Amino acid sequence: MVERMIDNREEYTTGTGQNLKVHSKDSCAGNHCPIHNPSDHHMVTWKTCWRGDRGIMERLCEYGIGHPDPDDFRIRNGDDPGGHGCDGCCNPELWAGKQLEP
Repeated sequence: MVERMIDNREEYTTGTGQNLKVHSKDSCAGNHCPIHNPSDHHMVTWKTCWRGDRGIMERLCEYGIGHPDPDDFRIRNGDDPGGHGCDGCCNPELWAGKQLEP
């Protein structure tokens, strides 16, 4: 939830309760962004979680695994390779209509 502007940045609380200062909505206007303008990817309803060690936003699947938010990579131009301890949930083909085991 975007709350208010601070020094040209906004306060944002992730789905996991982290309080962050993020870029303004104007700075990503017209682009997909996990905070202001998420695309219609299959993980869009999952909780957001900021990975400060990598500087990326992740989405947490129902099993608690962090998957890189594809909209974050569009903004960051592929600066992070996206490696993670994957359980398959971030793959739309595996996710669609399938009950995955943790």
